Amino acid sequence: MIERTNAAGRGAILLAALLLALAIAPASAQTVAPSCDAGLPGLPVGAPSHLATDANGRLCLANLPQGGGGLGSPSFDAAGNMRVTLGTQANTVIQGSKWYVGDESVVSVSLTTATTPYAAGRVLGGVASFPVFRLTSGAGILAKIAVSFSAPITPPLTAYLFEAAPSASTDGAAPTFTAADWASLVDVYSIVPYIPTGAAMSIGSIDLKVPVKNRDTTATKNLYAVVVTESPVTVPANAARVTMRVSQD
Repeated sequence: MIERTNAAGRGAILLAALLLALAIAPASAQTVAPSCDAGLPGLPVGAPSHLATDANGRLCLANLPQGGGGLGSPSFDAAGNMRVTLGTQANTVIQGSKWYVGDESVVSVSLTTATTPYAAGRVLGGVASFPVFRLTSGAGILAKIAVSFSAPITPPLTAYLFEAAPSASTDGAAPTFTAADWASLVDVYSIVPYIPTGAAMSIGSIDLKVPVKNRDTTATKNLYAVVVTESPVTVPANAARVTMRVSQD
């Protein structure tokens, strides 16, 4: 019992000595910067607008200034750049591309076909352009491509998809592609239409998840397709239609 009491007493004395030492020891120097931000061009010092660190290396962020001299209303140029006024610095690019979260574009194009029979390996309707992007040089995810006929015909088809306009492939002729065309080729898809029960038409489609982007020399909002029949077929005038669904980036 006596040994336990002495041990407890020694512990109390040691703790008191430690607390006294801490109380009289000089505090370590720690400087905290009064402002986290030196200011961007056109913004006053002390009006933080981006992540920075203080003198102790701590990360800090404050609000953008409001009203005059602050962040102006954003706008988008033709290339999809977001532009704002930061203080006195007008027309500042702060984002390289416009985002469309969860947005989709569906574009359907009618192929200009003839009523004369098509031999196997011939182009249906020439090069088709699909303005699927909201912006020039736009990008997104190709989610679906479909080919339909307003007649109950089911020719197996090959669809060539390009990010830049390919060489002219004439309706009813064999496709002609150059090395530059192959460089902008997204992929080649086999599509076999079927006739839904009770319908006087046919349709075939493929679900995809393929990144795509316009790569025309002079930027456009387009993707391009060339559809080729793999068996002889007679198509009613302008009865073929191609549809693309693209999720915007």
